[in-house]
Amino acid sequence: MEITPFTRKTVKNYLKEKLPSLIFKEDGFYRFYECTRGIPYYVNTFAKLLKTDVPLGDEEVKNEFYRTLPFLAVDLINQWGRLSLQEQKILTILIDKPLRRKEIAEKLGVTTGSLGAPFKKLQERRLVKSQEGVYAISEPILKAWLVKEHKDKGVFPSRST
Repeated sequence: MEITPFTRKTVKNYLKEKLPSLIFKEDGFYRFYECTRGIPYYVNTFAKLLKTDVPLGDEEVKNEFYRTLPFLAVDLINQWGRLSLQEQKILTILIDKPLRRKEIAEKLGVTTGSLGAPFKKLQERRLVKSQEGVYAISEPILKAWLVKEHKDKGVFPSRST
């Protein structure tokens, strides 16, 4: 079941009521909303992991986001581990920018037809979206985790086979 993201106003009111000890500077709340995209699960999880009784600005929220990313992405990390190597490679290719199927196939060294099943699975899991023949990662938390993993370790996590 898909849950519609909350608006900025709804998130602000929700946090004020449920976690009054969470203090945001204006740019901090803006960053918080950008990190969670108003998705209830991410709003709740990230809010519970933040420091309380301390004003949080843009930089503090950004730093906390990267620190807590493994907790925010736990379900996505589990999904990542169940993907085939080709599905993982498709996602890592899409990190930099959305691409057409033909461009992805070229980067993988395969035919476009062989990408049908992997794309179907990635779209069913809501990890990839397609708009006018252009594919992009649809899950920003997964993308952020992959970027962080690559930055920290020099490689993307992947299956060995």
